[in-house]
Amino acid sequence: MAGVSIRKSIRWLPEDASEPTSTIVLSSAQRRFVDIRILKPGSDESKDQDEKQLDLRRLDWAIAGTSSSVAVPDKGQHVTLSTFHHWIDSRTVELDSATDEGYMYPMDADGGDELVLEVGNMVNPETGSPTDYEEIWIEKNMVPVPGDEGSQTVVLDYDRGVDRRGRVVRVGRLCQGLLRIKDEVTAERWEWSEKQGWSRSRLIGRDGALPCEKLLKSSASDTIEHDGCTWTIIERD
Repeated sequence: MAGVSIRKSIRWLPEDASEPTSTIVLSSAQRRFVDIRILKPGSDESKDQDEKQLDLRRLDWAIAGTSSSVAVPDKGQHVTLSTFHHWIDSRTVELDSATDEGYMYPMDADGGDELVLEVGNMVNPETGSPTDYEEIWIEKNMVPVPGDEGSQTVVLDYDRGVDRRGRVVRVGRLCQGLLRIKDEVTAERWEWSEKQGWSRSRLIGRDGALPCEKLLKSSASDTIEHDGCTWTIIERD
């Protein structure tokens, strides 16, 4: 089932939990995802700064790929081990070593939303050392756009090799895109609201590099030509 995951906090043990980013993961029914993590503005940054178009330094991490899960009954009922296979990674093109995994522990619901605790070990970017971590995720079901009779979940890919790849995932009222062309990384987040319809809420990188707007206006065809690249719809629901 397609869904939206919003990170509530991260804790690098033994430090306290915090949330320094705006992190959203959009996942399709076939478990293709785009995960974008944007650092919140620092206290020394102007409150008048445009929060829609951001400096590349505000991109904490962006990943696109696929995920898989297996039950781990010896750790508890409903606990799973989830593996995230990186197909695009803003931090590296060495993708064989970029895959990560974590144990998922269901928690009590919070205001109707499902909470999940992820426990694992990965490199802490502040120290450069592998560190145990805990993340709490808010899991939301897909919410469709009212009156939109088209596909509510769409995955759009561009693939010309490990250092020339892009993916756009739309899940209901949210859409995210990630494109890597060699060392150039572009990430976008779009949101639908009743007042504005679709609007881009975040851009990091080159304006016009991603075909998110074209996809949201029409997903009827199987391919989209954009900025000299042919993107292919590989999944829709």
